[in-house]
Amino acid sequence: MLKTARYLRKIRLDRQWKQEYVAAKLNISRTLLSEIELGHTPINEELKQSLISLYQLQSLESEELLELKLTDLFLAVYNCDEEAISLYNELTGNKLNYTNSSLFIEYWLVMFIYTVTYKLDCSIYYQNLKHYNRFLIDKEQQYFSLFKAIQLRNEFRDRKAMDIIQQLLNLDVKDLHFESLLNYHAAYLYYGLGDYTNSLCCVFKASQGFKDTICPVRYFRTESQAANIYMATHLYSQADTINRKLIKDAKGKLPDYDYDCIISNAALNMIYTLNYTAALRYLQKKTAHWTAVPQMFFNIAWIFYKLNCKEDALEIIEKYRDDIYDQYIQDMLQIIYFLIEDPDNKELLALLKKCEKYLNKTGDVDAIIFIYNLMLEFYERKNNTMQQIKVMKKILEIEKLSYKNSLL
Repeated sequence: MLKTARYLRKIRLDRQWKQEYVAAKLNISRTLLSEIELGHTPINEELKQSLISLYQLQSLESEELLELKLTDLFLAVYNCDEEAISLYNELTGNKLNYTNSSLFIEYWLVMFIYTVTYKLDCSIYYQNLKHYNRFLIDKEQQYFSLFKAIQLRNEFRDRKAMDIIQQLLNLDVKDLHFESLLNYHAAYLYYGLGDYTNSLCCVFKASQGFKDTICPVRYFRTESQAANIYMATHLYSQADTINRKLIKDAKGKLPDYDYDCIISNAALNMIYTLNYTAALRYLQKKTAHWTAVPQMFFNIAWIFYKLNCKEDALEIIEKYRDDIYDQYIQDMLQIIYFLIEDPDNKELLALLKKCEKYLNKTGDVDAIIFIYNLMLEFYERKNNTMQQIKVMKKILEIEKLSYKNSLL
């Protein structure tokens, strides 16, 4: 009923016809037409035929097959199911004009959710949803707002994204799927903004929600985020406890990429504790498809470098450097190369500053401090005390801000 009602309203508005004009054509009152367009009054057969004739429509019935596919795509995205890719391609490859379907809102919304989740170009779906914003009911409006916030986060506009998230968190949400997703993405935003207390609180809520909705991929991802928060707050043993449990429990239940991300984060946690042998043991558990995780290359090369297996580190760098799509990881590998082959090279400092600029935008505190420590070592080799003092001040400012956030 609601689909048909807002579809009729959309068609009228697209034609720029006023309600009085359409009501007169249908020989009904404007009030009755308004009730029909709001979904408050059912349409009898005679009026249905009049509407089809007036708007030159084929039918007012919902397309059952399309509705099923959109439902399947939404659930696949929520569950992080690989089937989502083929479903999306099938829908985009179909030449039906979905804008002339009574399912136009469902189509634009689900496709927007997919493209934002997979970090694809969502502009066409966003513009259409924005244009038809007045047709969205409460639940649809909430999903639209949430994924608009995620898109802003993808563009590193965390503050604007958090404004939307805060508004959504203040709502009395009854949908467990939505509430779990909201807390999941709120946790990532709080983490990026350095608010680890609220991030951990949202992680716990999201974890329980995904457990209750039986969504293992997002559940394990959320647990991994909890480990990352502990790592960021220097609670490395707590992070390691979670990582060890995840590596055991998630094996065979996650796509290789997600499992390798957990392996990579577990190794990075050990790198921060300077336990390179333990980090290497974790990396030995990686899947055959580990090369899909860019961070893995840096972890392996850095561990080899710190274990004084420099030839092994250089082999990793030379073999994979040009094949990595992530520019930041490429730069980090080049930094390791210079540390091994030419630690006084000015290009090393230029790369460190380039990575500093990127990390200041992403808000990765631990990685920024890591870069600053490498800068300190560079300036120490150059006997440049003034620059060392400047870098140390930056580190102190970051640690002071992190401490303030932890008290909030």
